[in-house]
Amino acid sequence: MHNLPKKRWWSGALFFNTDWKILLLEPTYKDNWEIPGGIIEEDESPKETCRREIKEELWLDVEVWELLCLEYQREEDDSYMFIFDGGVLSDRDINNIKI
Repeated sequence: MHNLPKKRWWSGALFFNTDWKILLLEPTYKDNWEIPGGIIEEDESPKETCRREIKEELWLDVEVWELLCLEYQREEDDSYMFIFDGGVLSDRDINNIKI
């Protein structure tokens, strides 16, 4: 079993504001900006992960739409990220974000 490849599975959402600017977060634990999202937990679908992470990171309860793409990265191991369409956030939604 220890010889099997390790893969990390992530899920996140791409959000825009009404000016079509992308919402990015600056995590305190790493040096790069990211879309809202996180690691897929056991017995959780990518879409469920995306909604959960949005609630945890932004305090927003929003519907995520269709899958836009599956991103692959190779770092120390393989990483896959499901990126969903989060839609356009209204000014009200943006004002309700809590970091």
